[in-house]
Amino acid sequence: IDAHPCAVQDTEEHCVRIFTDLDTIVNYLLAELKSNDSLVVMSNGGFGGIHQRIVDGITARKDALQLN
Repeated sequence: IDAHPCAVQDTEEHCVRIFTDLDTIVNYLLAELKSNDSLVVMSNGGFGGIHQRIVDGITARKDALQLN
């Protein structure tokens, strides 16, 4: 995934990453999310359909796991 490493790191646990496009954000989140994680997406607009793209990605991953 082409995400910049920590741009700002205040502790080992907190890191700020900078993304240059929506696909990179969605792919990064889908790669990092684990079972029982919570994700909050705050936006004052559609933001390129990020909400649905994340839901679709999680659903596809869940479906793929059930096939195995």
